[in-house]
Amino acid sequence: MVLVQRLFVEITLGRITVINASSHWSGNYANITARANERSPEKKPGSTLRKRKMYEEFLSKVSILESLDKWERLTVADSLEPVQFEDGEKIVVQGDPGDDFFIITEGTASVLQRRSDNEEYVEVGRLGPSDYFGEIALLLNRPRAATVVARGPLKCVKLDRPRFERVLGPCSEILKRNIQRYNSFISLTV
Repeated sequence: MVLVQRLFVEITLGRITVINASSHWSGNYANITARANERSPEKKPGSTLRKRKMYEEFLSKVSILESLDKWERLTVADSLEPVQFEDGEKIVVQGDPGDDFFIITEGTASVLQRRSDNEEYVEVGRLGPSDYFGEIALLLNRPRAATVVARGPLKCVKLDRPRFERVLGPCSEILKRNIQRYNSFISLTV
């Protein structure tokens, strides 16, 4: 007799979930069917697909992600966490340690910087949809180079450090090259 086993699986975020498994002996001596679902309580069926669809087009417009292929962008989409900020709320603060990378989906933010502790903050830039920030602290393992403040309601998606390193590894050299461009409006002496 030969044991035949069929597994139907769903693969998301690197996890394999057995949706349906069935085993039977050829010759019909035994027929066993098992069902198992391993989903975190906050995750609803199909949410990964909805999330991918929602972010796929948006991510193709983010300058740093343009060089990624579709599969790599979908991997980024799977890892994103949506966050919202109120008008005037500080998202990152100059001098603080940095553990998150942000991409703006809706709204605008001001980039502020102090050249020294006894100076006032000066606005050195404005960010809007598809702009990103927070990568300098992650790439260079240094404190935040500027403060970013929401100007009105602000929606972003973020990647924490481990996800950033895992999914944006292919972009790290491009991101590092772009740091030179920032010197035109942000002092990186922090």
